[in-house]
Amino acid sequence: MLDFLPAPLKGILAVLLILINTLLFLPLLLLVALAKLVVPVQPFRKACTIVLNAIAWYWIGFNNTLMNLLHRVEWEVRGAEELSKEHWYFVTCNHQSWADIPAIQYVLNSKIPLLKFFLKKTADLGAFVRSCLVGSRFPVYAQTYQGTDRQTPGTERQGHRSDKGRL
Repeated sequence: MLDFLPAPLKGILAVLLILINTLLFLPLLLLVALAKLVVPVQPFRKACTIVLNAIAWYWIGFNNTLMNLLHRVEWEVRGAEELSKEHWYFVTCNHQSWADIPAIQYVLNSKIPLLKFFLKKTADLGAFVRSCLVGSRFPVYAQTYQGTDRQTPGTERQGHRSDKGRL
């Protein structure tokens, strides 16, 4: 629709709208993630997971709408009609471009359960982002050498501020 706009203007518009979208959903996401973390009642936590997934679906849906609005992308997707929200899938990408994750989210949003990304335990995501992701049941892993508990070289963060209060 708005693909006639000059690229710099589309870029500014995309960044602003994604920022506004994120700022609108982030407080609600944080509130629900915090409630899930604090309240130890299993039915309540399950309800929080449903709400967190819904927030993520709406956020991704807006980003997809924005992509349709600002860009004329022609997708060639095969087999998506056979996917189901009732089944889990292991989705991988080759990270050949920065667009892998938005492209996968565009194609698979509302067709399969919410995508869960593996998070490195050493990733410096900040307490709020980490709380949201862990609250949404994103798996966290630590890289180790086979047969030892030592981390992969270069991932040690001794005395780093993000090591305190990890979830």
